[in-house]
Amino acid sequence: MLVAADLAAGRLVRPFKQALTSASQYFVAHPPGAIHQRKVKAFRDWLLAEIGHS
Repeated sequence: MLVAADLAAGRLVRPFKQALTSASQYFVAHPPGAIHQRKVKAFRDWLLAEIGHS
């Protein structure tokens, strides 16, 4: 859902034919303690804002 337009335009390519679907779950994974880094927190906050979570 987040990259459909980029895939359709050819800016991104699907590395595998298999695709996983998710109705409403997203996971942000990072090493322990990384969320205390300003750049990691900023990216996570931006990503959550993009998908409509607060």
